[in-house]
Amino acid sequence: MLISKKNRLAILSYLFKEGVVCAKKDFNLPKHPEIEASNLEVIKLMTSLTSRDLVSSRFSWNYYYWFLTDEGIEYAACPCGARACRRGQRCRPPAVRSVS
Repeated sequence: MLISKKNRLAILSYLFKEGVVCAKKDFNLPKHPEIEASNLEVIKLMTSLTSRDLVSSRFSWNYYYWFLTDEGIEYAACPCGARACRRGQRCRPPAVRSVS
């Protein structure tokens, strides 16, 4: 599913700020109650993060609950997006330009 960058960033920023995301199992809900994205986009993005072991998932009483794992925290903290860190390469800080 294609999710716009604005909605993806809204969902991820909410996850990293709160540490947990809950969503009702209603795929036709036009908007998530706490995030500026549709409920379906929240469920699908969090399912994707679950498959990469960045969040753990629970389902109870028709609600999904996703909790940020230690790997997810490391993924969020890495400035390079964690792709280089997972391959064992060193993260390079962004280049600083001098203003003349």
